[in-house]
Amino acid sequence: MISVLIPVYNQDVKILIARLSAGLSHLENGGEIIVMDDGSEVHTLEDNESITSLPGVRYIPLHKNYGRLKVRQFLAKEAAGEWLLFLDGDSVIDSGLFVRQYEKAIGQQPAAIVGGRTYTTTPPENCQLHLHWQYGTHRESRHPGKKHQPAFMTNNFMIPAWIFNQLKIGAQWEGYGHEDTWIGILLEQAGIPVVPIDNPVLHDGLETAGKFIEKSKDALANLSKISTTIPEEDLTRHVKLFRVHQALKKWRLTWAPVWINKLLERYVLRNLHSCHPSLRLFDLYRLAYFSRLQQQKAGSHRP
Repeated sequence: MISVLIPVYNQDVKILIARLSAGLSHLENGGEIIVMDDGSEVHTLEDNESITSLPGVRYIPLHKNYGRLKVRQFLAKEAAGEWLLFLDGDSVIDSGLFVRQYEKAIGQQPAAIVGGRTYTTTPPENCQLHLHWQYGTHRESRHPGKKHQPAFMTNNFMIPAWIFNQLKIGAQWEGYGHEDTWIGILLEQAGIPVVPIDNPVLHDGLETAGKFIEKSKDALANLSKISTTIPEEDLTRHVKLFRVHQALKKWRLTWAPVWINKLLERYVLRNLHSCHPSLRLFDLYRLAYFSRLQQQKAGSHRP
Protein backbone atom coordinates (compact mmCIF):
# COMPACT_ATOMS: atom_id res chain seq x y z
CA MET A 1 0.00 0.00 0.00
CA ILE A 2 1.17 3.51 -0.86
CA SER A 3 0.53 6.51 1.39
CA VAL A 4 0.66 9.77 -0.56
CA LEU A 5 1.76 12.46 1.90
CA ILE A 6 1.36 16.16 1.09
CA PRO A 7 2.35 19.05 3.36
CA VAL A 8 0.44 22.24 2.55
CA TYR A 9 1.10 25.85 3.47
CA ASN A 10 -1.23 28.49 2.00
CA GLN A 11 -1.77 26.47 -1.19
CA ASP A 12 -4.92 25.47 -3.04
CA VAL A 13 -4.57 21.70 -3.52
CA LYS A 14 -8.10 20.77 -4.60
CA ILE A 15 -7.21 19.92 -8.23
CA LEU A 16 -4.05 18.02 -7.24
CA ILE A 17 -5.86 15.93 -4.62
CA ALA A 18 -8.79 15.21 -6.94
CA ARG A 19 -6.44 13.78 -9.58
CA LEU A 20 -4.49 11.77 -7.03
CA SER A 21 -7.68 10.41 -5.48
CA ALA A 22 -8.94 9.28 -8.89
CA GLY A 23 -5.62 7.54 -9.45
CA LEU A 24 -5.90 5.39 -6.32
CA SER A 25 -8.30 3.09 -8.16
CA HIS A 26 -5.46 2.05 -10.51
CA LEU A 27 -3.27 0.71 -7.68
CA GLU A 28 -2.97 -3.02 -7.24
CA ASN A 29 -2.32 -2.82 -3.50
CA GLY A 30 -4.43 0.20 -2.59
CA GLY A 31 -3.47 3.60 -1.30
CA GLU A 32 -4.36 6.61 0.80
CA ILE A 33 -3.77 10.35 0.64
CA ILE A 34 -2.97 12.39 3.73
CA VAL A 35 -2.85 16.18 3.44
CA MET A 36 -1.41 18.01 6.42
CA ASP A 37 -1.86 21.77 6.62
CA ASP A 38 1.18 23.39 8.22
CA GLY A 39 -0.47 26.39 9.88
CA SER A 40 -2.01 28.08 6.83
CA GLU A 41 -4.28 31.11 6.97
CA VAL A 42 -7.96 30.47 7.70
CA HIS A 43 -9.14 31.06 4.14
CA THR A 44 -6.77 28.33 2.87
CA LEU A 45 -8.07 25.88 5.44
CA GLU A 46 -11.65 26.60 4.47
CA ASP A 47 -10.91 26.48 0.75
CA ASN A 48 -9.25 23.05 0.95
CA GLU A 49 -11.88 21.56 3.26
CA SER A 50 -13.80 20.08 0.32
CA ILE A 51 -11.05 17.49 -0.32
CA THR A 52 -12.31 15.51 2.69
CA SER A 53 -15.22 14.27 0.53
CA LEU A 54 -12.86 12.56 -1.92
CA PRO A 55 -12.22 8.78 -1.66
CA GLY A 56 -9.12 7.81 0.30
CA VAL A 57 -8.32 11.36 1.48
CA ARG A 58 -7.58 12.57 5.01
CA TYR A 59 -7.07 16.27 5.81
CA ILE A 60 -5.21 17.15 9.01
CA PRO A 61 -4.86 20.85 9.95
CA LEU A 62 -2.08 21.87 12.34
CA HIS A 63 -2.47 24.87 14.60
CA LYS A 64 0.95 26.35 13.89
CA ASN A 65 3.72 26.23 11.31
CA TYR A 66 6.25 23.49 12.06
CA GLY A 67 8.38 23.70 8.92
CA ARG A 68 8.97 21.54 5.88
CA LEU A 69 11.00 18.78 7.52
CA LYS A 70 9.10 18.33 10.76
CA VAL A 71 5.69 18.20 9.06
CA ARG A 72 6.98 15.35 6.88
CA GLN A 73 7.85 13.45 10.03
CA PHE A 74 4.31 14.05 11.33
CA LEU A 75 2.88 12.78 8.04
CA ALA A 76 4.96 9.62 8.16
CA LYS A 77 3.61 8.82 11.64
CA GLU A 78 0.03 9.13 10.34
CA ALA A 79 0.61 6.89 7.32
CA ALA A 80 -0.60 3.30 7.12
CA GLY A 81 1.22 2.35 3.92
CA GLU A 82 4.42 0.38 3.55
CA TRP A 83 5.58 3.01 1.04
CA LEU A 84 5.53 6.77 1.59
CA LEU A 85 5.14 9.02 -1.46
CA PHE A 86 5.95 12.62 -0.57
CA LEU A 87 4.68 15.42 -2.82
CA ASP A 88 4.79 19.20 -2.44
CA GLY A 89 1.49 21.05 -2.44
CA ASP A 90 2.46 23.20 -5.45
CA SER A 91 2.79 20.16 -7.71
CA VAL A 92 0.77 19.60 -10.89
CA ILE A 93 0.17 16.13 -12.33
CA ASP A 94 -1.53 15.48 -15.65
CA SER A 95 -2.08 11.74 -15.42
CA GLY A 96 -4.37 9.56 -13.35
CA LEU A 97 -1.62 6.94 -13.51
CA PHE A 98 0.92 9.06 -11.62
CA VAL A 99 0.87 6.97 -8.41
CA ARG A 100 0.59 3.76 -10.43
CA GLN A 101 3.92 4.63 -12.10
CA TYR A 102 5.51 4.67 -8.66
CA GLU A 103 3.92 1.34 -7.75
CA LYS A 104 5.37 -0.22 -10.92
CA ALA A 105 8.83 1.09 -9.95
CA ILE A 106 8.93 -0.81 -6.65
CA GLY A 107 11.75 -3.35 -6.78
CA GLN A 108 13.17 -6.07 -4.59
CA GLN A 109 15.80 -3.86 -2.99
CA PRO A 110 14.90 -0.91 -0.72
CA ALA A 111 15.48 2.44 -2.37
CA ALA A 112 14.39 6.06 -2.48
CA ILE A 113 12.59 6.48 -5.80
CA VAL A 114 12.67 10.01 -7.23
CA GLY A 115 10.20 11.16 -9.87
CA GLY A 116 11.70 14.57 -10.55
CA ARG A 117 10.42 18.05 -11.23
CA THR A 118 9.77 20.01 -14.41
CA TYR A 119 8.85 23.57 -15.33
CA THR A 120 6.89 24.99 -18.22
CA THR A 121 8.78 24.90 -21.51
CA THR A 122 8.22 28.62 -22.09
CA PRO A 123 8.96 31.40 -19.59
CA PRO A 124 6.07 33.10 -17.78
CA GLU A 125 4.77 36.42 -19.10
CA ASN A 126 5.65 38.18 -15.84
CA CYS A 127 9.37 39.03 -15.96
CA GLN A 128 9.52 39.00 -12.17
CA LEU A 129 9.01 35.22 -12.30
CA HIS A 130 11.84 34.60 -14.76
CA LEU A 131 14.62 34.12 -12.20
CA HIS A 132 12.78 31.31 -10.42
CA TRP A 133 11.78 29.77 -13.77
CA GLN A 134 15.34 29.92 -15.10
CA TYR A 135 16.78 28.42 -11.93
CA GLY A 136 14.19 25.65 -11.82
CA THR A 137 14.49 24.81 -15.50
CA HIS A 138 18.27 24.62 -15.58
CA ARG A 139 19.17 23.56 -12.03
CA GLU A 140 16.26 21.47 -10.72
CA SER A 141 14.76 19.70 -13.75
CA ARG A 142 16.13 16.36 -14.85
CA HIS A 143 17.25 16.19 -18.49
CA PRO A 144 17.91 12.82 -20.18
CA GLY A 145 21.56 12.46 -21.12
CA LYS A 146 22.67 15.43 -19.05
CA LYS A 147 25.94 14.67 -17.24
CA HIS A 148 25.15 16.52 -14.00
CA GLN A 149 21.67 15.80 -12.68
CA PRO A 150 19.99 17.71 -9.82
CA ALA A 151 20.73 16.69 -6.26
CA PHE A 152 18.15 14.72 -4.27
CA MET A 153 14.89 16.64 -3.82
CA THR A 154 11.99 15.87 -1.49
CA ASN A 155 9.25 17.43 -3.63
CA ASN A 156 8.42 14.14 -5.40
CA PHE A 157 9.88 10.92 -4.04
CA MET A 158 8.82 7.58 -2.58
CA ILE A 159 10.56 5.58 0.12
CA PRO A 160 9.78 2.52 2.28
CA ALA A 161 8.16 3.67 5.52
CA TRP A 162 10.57 1.69 7.69
CA ILE A 163 13.56 3.42 6.11
CA PHE A 164 12.17 6.95 6.43
CA ASN A 165 11.16 6.37 10.05
CA GLN A 166 14.67 5.14 10.91
CA LEU A 167 16.45 8.16 9.41
CA LYS A 168 17.95 10.23 12.21
CA ILE A 169 16.49 13.49 10.95
CA GLY A 170 16.65 15.21 14.32
CA ALA A 171 13.80 16.77 16.25
CA GLN A 172 15.57 20.14 16.55
CA TRP A 173 15.93 20.85 12.82
CA GLU A 174 14.80 24.43 12.31
CA GLY A 175 14.89 27.11 9.65
CA TYR A 176 14.21 27.04 5.93
CA GLY A 177 16.44 25.44 3.35
CA HIS A 178 18.56 22.37 2.61
CA GLU A 179 16.15 19.87 4.08
CA ASP A 180 16.67 17.98 0.81
CA THR A 181 20.43 18.05 1.37
CA TRP A 182 20.08 16.60 4.86
CA ILE A 183 17.80 13.74 3.83
CA GLY A 184 20.07 12.99 0.86
CA ILE A 185 23.07 12.77 3.20
CA LEU A 186 21.15 10.51 5.61
CA LEU A 187 20.19 8.18 2.75
CA GLU A 188 23.81 8.04 1.64
CA GLN A 189 24.99 7.28 5.18
CA ALA A 190 22.40 4.49 5.46
CA GLY A 191 23.49 2.98 2.13
CA ILE A 192 20.07 3.53 0.54
CA PRO A 193 20.29 4.06 -3.23
CA VAL A 194 18.43 6.91 -4.90
CA VAL A 195 16.72 5.63 -8.05
CA PRO A 196 15.39 8.21 -10.56
CA ILE A 197 12.35 7.39 -12.68
CA ASP A 198 10.57 9.38 -15.38
CA ASN A 199 7.53 10.48 -13.36
CA PRO A 200 7.89 14.23 -12.83
CA VAL A 201 5.51 16.78 -11.43
CA LEU A 202 5.18 20.27 -12.87
CA HIS A 203 6.21 22.93 -10.37
CA ASP A 204 3.41 25.47 -10.10
CA GLY A 205 4.72 27.75 -7.36
CA LEU A 206 6.90 30.31 -9.13
CA GLU A 207 7.84 33.26 -6.92
CA THR A 208 8.86 36.80 -7.81
CA ALA A 209 12.57 37.56 -8.06
CA GLY A 210 12.56 39.49 -4.79
CA LYS A 211 10.89 36.70 -2.84
CA PHE A 212 12.99 33.99 -4.50
CA ILE A 213 16.20 35.85 -3.65
CA GLU A 214 15.12 36.27 -0.02
CA LYS A 215 14.21 32.59 0.31
CA SER A 216 17.56 31.67 -1.25
CA LYS A 217 19.28 33.81 1.39
CA ASP A 218 17.27 32.08 4.11
CA ALA A 219 18.41 28.73 2.73
CA LEU A 220 22.05 29.89 2.74
CA ALA A 221 21.69 31.05 6.34
CA ASN A 222 20.46 27.57 7.22
CA LEU A 223 23.34 26.00 5.27
CA SER A 224 25.78 28.14 7.24
CA LYS A 225 24.16 27.04 10.49
CA ILE A 226 24.09 23.32 9.72
CA SER A 227 27.68 23.38 8.43
CA THR A 228 28.76 23.32 12.08
CA THR A 229 26.96 20.03 12.74
CA ILE A 230 27.20 18.14 9.41
CA PRO A 231 30.63 16.85 8.31
CA GLU A 232 32.21 19.14 5.73
CA GLU A 233 32.97 16.23 3.40
CA ASP A 234 29.25 15.37 3.22
CA LEU A 235 28.20 18.93 2.42
CA THR A 236 31.02 19.21 -0.11
CA ARG A 237 29.68 16.20 -2.01
CA HIS A 238 26.03 17.27 -1.91
CA VAL A 239 26.11 21.08 -2.27
CA LYS A 240 28.00 22.63 -5.19
CA LEU A 241 28.02 26.13 -3.67
CA PHE A 242 29.56 24.78 -0.47
CA ARG A 243 32.14 22.89 -2.56
CA VAL A 244 33.14 26.10 -4.36
CA HIS A 245 33.34 27.99 -1.07
CA GLN A 246 35.61 25.32 0.42
CA ALA A 247 37.92 25.53 -2.60
CA LEU A 248 38.13 29.32 -2.20
CA LYS A 249 38.74 28.87 1.52
CA LYS A 250 41.63 26.52 0.80
CA TRP A 251 43.27 29.19 -1.34
CA ARG A 252 42.27 32.02 1.05
CA LEU A 253 40.11 33.64 -1.61
CA THR A 254 36.72 33.74 0.12
CA TRP A 255 37.00 37.55 0.06
CA ALA A 256 36.93 37.55 -3.75
CA PRO A 257 33.19 36.90 -4.42
CA VAL A 258 32.29 39.28 -1.57
CA TRP A 259 34.42 42.06 -3.07
CA ILE A 260 33.23 41.44 -6.66
CA ASN A 261 29.58 41.35 -5.64
CA LYS A 262 29.94 44.51 -3.58
CA LEU A 263 31.41 46.25 -6.60
CA LEU A 264 28.66 44.99 -8.94
CA GLU A 265 25.72 44.57 -6.54
CA ARG A 266 23.43 47.19 -8.13
CA TYR A 267 24.01 45.75 -11.58
CA VAL A 268 23.56 42.16 -10.31
CA LEU A 269 20.25 42.89 -8.58
CA ARG A 270 18.97 44.84 -11.57
CA ASN A 271 19.79 41.86 -13.78
CA LEU A 272 18.16 39.31 -11.44
CA HIS A 273 14.91 41.31 -11.51
CA SER A 274 14.98 41.63 -15.30
CA CYS A 275 13.40 39.52 -18.05
CA HIS A 276 16.77 37.92 -18.79
CA PRO A 277 18.36 37.04 -15.43
CA SER A 278 21.80 35.45 -15.45
CA LEU A 279 22.21 32.33 -13.34
CA ARG A 280 25.96 32.97 -13.23
CA LEU A 281 25.31 36.33 -11.57
CA PHE A 282 22.85 34.63 -9.22
CA ASP A 283 25.56 32.11 -8.32
CA LEU A 284 27.96 34.99 -7.61
CA TYR A 285 25.37 36.75 -5.45
CA ARG A 286 24.64 33.60 -3.43
CA LEU A 287 28.31 32.67 -3.06
CA ALA A 288 29.12 36.19 -1.81
CA TYR A 289 26.25 36.09 0.67
CA PHE A 290 27.30 32.67 1.99
CA SER A 291 30.94 33.77 2.25
CA ARG A 292 29.89 36.79 4.34
CA LEU A 293 27.87 34.54 6.64
CA GLN A 294 30.83 32.22 7.12
CA GLN A 295 33.16 35.17 7.78
CA GLN A 296 30.74 36.54 10.40
CA LYS A 297 30.46 33.16 12.04
CA ALA A 298 34.24 32.76 12.18
CA GLY A 299 34.58 36.26 13.64
CA SER A 300 32.03 35.55 16.37
CA HIS A 301 33.99 32.46 17.46
CA ARG A 302 37.28 34.28 17.88
CA PRO A 303 38.39 34.94 21.46
